[in-house]
Order: sequence, then structure tokens, then C-alpha cells
Amino acid sequence: MPDTYQLEKPLLPNWRRLRALFNNDEDLSLLRALEYEVLANIRFSGHVLDFGGGSKANYRERMRLWMAGCTYETANIDPGIAPTHLISSEESLPIQDDCFDAIVTLNTLEHIYEVEKVLRELARVLKQGGAFIATVPFLFRIHGHPDDFLRGTPTWWGKTLTRVGFCNVVITPLLWGPMSTGLSVVGIPGPLKRLRMYAALVLDLLYARRLGTQDSLRYSGAVGETLCNAPLGFLISASKGKD
Repeated sequence: MPDTYQLEKPLLPNWRRLRALFNNDEDLSLLRALEYEVLANIRFSGHVLDFGGGSKANYRERMRLWMAGCTYETANIDPGIAPTHLISSEESLPIQDDCFDAIVTLNTLEHIYEVEKVLRELARVLKQGGAFIATVPFLFRIHGHPDDFLRGTPTWWGKTLTRVGFCNVVITPLLWGPMSTGLSVVGIPGPLKRLRMYAALVLDLLYARRLGTQDSLRYSGAVGETLCNAPLGFLISASKGKD
């Protein structure tokens, strides 16, 4: 495997995480809940671009918490989300070079057909050494907004990000366990969706404890490697390399 990225092992499920993931009445998918969990632990600073966001994005209030103390702009093709920069997928970003200390993009890159072109643009507007944070789905159903094009593997993301000017690529699989992943993949058809998902989460937690790895923070060994190949999505972090 080319040394273009580092793969972080997924976190083990536990009761504390289970309570925190669904501690309110929001009807979040498991993937979205896992994304919010890891994003809440990232410390952003300086001038930040949310590529794919806007003042009416459904995660706007969470973004305010994550970006506390930051100046914050957004870019989107959808005027209904009220972005700072209304953009076109065919044109360059209307932003100067080396403008942002960090760029975050949540569940957006899979909706872009020419994603490498857009990644080059994001690298252009990011300052030298600036942070790039993205969440992308993997084992997740097709969802058009307005279309859905991509499910990249870690190797694909590592090679592509390195080619367009990023370095220090770290990819973290987002998953809880095999039973909740399987239920999420098919969209939880049928009644009592929330109850059935919670049951799957508990079964995954008990399964992880039976592995004898409950004293560790992350899945390890053969099981960990297998689950890394079948996550709901990925958290990708990188920094802008030298020109």
C-alpha cells in the first residue's frame, strides 16, 4: 500500500459514548451522529471555510460551537442555505489564494463529479500548513443533493489528496459495529426504526466487549482491520503541503 495516508483504528463502543451519541431528540443517522462526535473533539482556530455549509445548514448551531473564537465563512451552490459565497461547480472559488487557516467540508465531496478539481481549489485557498477536515460516506445509500457520485476508499483519498497538494493525511473509519452498520446500509426499513437501531448499537457494544478488548480505546487486531474495511464513512484530516 503506498504510504500516502495513515489509517486510524476505529473507536470501540462503550456505554458512555452510546449515551452521548443520542442524548437528545434529533433524528440523526448513525453516520451523522458519529461525525458530530469526532468533530466536537477537533479544535479549530483562525479563519475557517465551511465548504458545503451556510447560515441555514442543519448543523449550523453545532458549527458555532465547534468554531468558537474563529471567523467563519461558508460556500455552497444552493442559495437556499444562504452561504457567504454562492458558487458554481464549473467555476473557480471566488476567493483569494492562501486565505483560510482551516477548511471543513461535511458530507459534500461525494456530491461533486469533478472532485479532484474542487480539492485543488480548496488547497489553493488554504494557507500553507492549514488544516483540511472532511467527512465522507462509504457504506451509505445513494442520496442526491442534487446528485451522488463517489464512495472513495482510504487509498483513493490518500492518493488524490496527496496529488493535489495535501500532506499528513489521516483517515479514521466511522463506525460503531457490524450490526448497526448493516442496519444503516439498508436504511432501517420498517417500523420502530429508532428502537431497532438502539438495539443494534447495544448488540455491537456487547460484541465488542466479548472480543476481550474492552480495556483498549480502539478496535485492534484482525477484527479491527476487518471493520476498517466496512465503515459507514470516514473522517479525513490533512494539511496543505509545500508548493
